[in-house]
Amino acid sequence: MKLPAKYAEARRAIAAAARYDEVKKIRDQSIAMGVYAFQCKDRELVVFATEMRKRAERRLGELMENLRKAGQLAEGTRGSKVKGARVSKKPTLASQGIEKSLADRARKAAAMPEEKFEQSVARDAAIAVAAVENSKEVVKAARREEIKAKLKKRKQRHREIRTSAVVGKIEGRFPLIYADPPWHFETYTPAGGGRAPDNHYPTLDDQSIVDFAIDGRPIREVAHADAALFLWCTSSNIELALRVMAGWGFAFKASAVWVKDRQGMGLIFRNWHEVLLYGSRGLMPGPLYVPPSVFNYPRRGHSEKPHEIRAEIEKMYPAFDEQSRLELFARGSVPGWSVYGYESNRVAA
Repeated sequence: MKLPAKYAEARRAIAAAARYDEVKKIRDQSIAMGVYAFQCKDRELVVFATEMRKRAERRLGELMENLRKAGQLAEGTRGSKVKGARVSKKPTLASQGIEKSLADRARKAAAMPEEKFEQSVARDAAIAVAAVENSKEVVKAARREEIKAKLKKRKQRHREIRTSAVVGKIEGRFPLIYADPPWHFETYTPAGGGRAPDNHYPTLDDQSIVDFAIDGRPIREVAHADAALFLWCTSSNIELALRVMAGWGFAFKASAVWVKDRQGMGLIFRNWHEVLLYGSRGLMPGPLYVPPSVFNYPRRGHSEKPHEIRAEIEKMYPAFDEQSRLELFARGSVPGWSVYGYESNRVAA
């Protein structure tokens, strides 16, 4: 096989492809070729396969964008899941055999400037060759540089979001929101009577939390268009918390747990933990620091959350400050945060 000739032929095929299945077939062949090349320790073939896969994914992203602009592609990969919503007759990516992870990579590749994309192709090819040669240090160094560049980009984007927040007004001001809603729930044991939330602070029913507003503005308007949300809930009301998150305009992405030093109440299990949900909206990048998903801290006052977890959030998003981060349903003033809640004198403006 003469690679230069095959290379030119493959690039022409990718550029000429006008359908998803054509591009996806080339990509799948490139992946299979890459596996074979790796097993044979064929460096030249590894480079060829890596480049073809990357270029096929970029072409796929271009086709997706063209169809989206022409209104011929349904939004999302799976179509609407909202009950009662009209089902679009437009094709989805899923119906074309394109999973979400591939679609995301394709969009990013297509959006890259030509020079940056070529650098990405060269980097991935070098990493693939290093893997063939079993050069762990080369691979690790390349990955470190990749992570470093990604974090630099995230940091810059965080700063841009903070700068774009409307300072001095509630509308769209907060790119970072930390919330511990006063959930209302029943206790079913005599021992739990004095420990019910209503005996300690005013609680809100489910819909009231979804509809919660500051100065007449719902949380989806209080939050910046590009924002992250950290939302506390108990193990028994995760489903409700996800509805609240969606009602506030955020999409669920991940979760962590706070493991306590002693057990509490529970109908099915005696709870030793609470759950911290993470969601985002718009083009909010991930954090600069990634903490572990399990926090071990002792219990404090009723429903009081560990101060250390707030500190972890600050490390995750260090670009934000009092003017751009909000603690909702706060239990008092918090240095470096705007606060709003029954026990915080409701300060947010």
